[in-house]
Amino acid sequence: MSKIFTTPSGFAGSTLVQVLRHSLRLVILLGIIGTGLVAHYRVFVTKEKINVIRAEVNPTLARRTALAMDDFFHSGDDQRGIEQKHLSDIRGNTWSADIYGFSVTDPLAGAESVASSRHITRSLLIGLILPVIATLLLGRFFCSWICPAGFLFDIADHLRSLLQKLGMPTRQLHLWRGNKYVLLIVGLILSAIIGIPILGAFYPPAVLGREISHLSASFFSVLSDYPVVTGISFSGFFIIGIILVETFISPRLWCRYVCPGGGLYSLLGATRLVRVRNDLKQCTSCTECVQVCPMGLNPMKTESPGIECDQCMLCLNSCPPGSLTLDFGLPKLSKKNDD
Repeated sequence: MSKIFTTPSGFAGSTLVQVLRHSLRLVILLGIIGTGLVAHYRVFVTKEKINVIRAEVNPTLARRTALAMDDFFHSGDDQRGIEQKHLSDIRGNTWSADIYGFSVTDPLAGAESVASSRHITRSLLIGLILPVIATLLLGRFFCSWICPAGFLFDIADHLRSLLQKLGMPTRQLHLWRGNKYVLLIVGLILSAIIGIPILGAFYPPAVLGREISHLSASFFSVLSDYPVVTGISFSGFFIIGIILVETFISPRLWCRYVCPGGGLYSLLGATRLVRVRNDLKQCTSCTECVQVCPMGLNPMKTESPGIECDQCMLCLNSCPPGSLTLDFGLPKLSKKNDD
């Protein structure tokens, strides 16, 4: 590898970096929730229900929320049309989003779209540019820095640690890491055969986006003219199921062994320019980095953790001799780690 720049491990793995990482995913999660709420609020404004609700003496929680959003988003009836236009310019979630005309599409969504339709559009290509370039540069960073489902799975990690401290039994089930690549290939082939996207039906970022939209509709259903199924849907129970399995049976089971999106990011970022590097001459094989790695990799085993490293940087700050650094330079393929 031709090293161009090295970031000191103390900075890259610092508490500040971890706070930024978690904060970014939390902001994205809150943004998806806000987008869902705004979408339904716009329906009420379009149907001119806001003024009717405002006249009520004791509005419900949903009605009070709609009024609060209305107060926040407009300064007068003459401005409402303009503000509604701005609100409508923000749509989607981490599966596919359009923000003021700028499209961003998850590579897995793009791959499924092409496979099922056997056609690629200009708009799809534009939406894939930023995620693909970022992955070629940073590797599987989406999983630890962007994915809102990963934020929830982090919470499951902390819950698991708490249960262990309380003496409650938890299992450590290991599966074959190749499962996600097999699932990715099979899913794309089936999508091409039947002409329907399949993987998005159980890909956590997409599932979470749909569930948030469903819950937003449930919350505001009392204001709608059409019946809405309230409560948690199957998608919601799917996410809850993953969290329970990862808490009691296998930490990060989905991300490590199953996620087809993670598999695609790993493949796209195999020759990434930014990666964790281990100076084997300084490494003391203390295993501190192994213990903190959410993906269950072994950073001290080789010069690089491999293609499944999600660039969370937790290992850097845990390394007593400082042998782990974040390097930027010409890529060199490294061996994939196994459990």
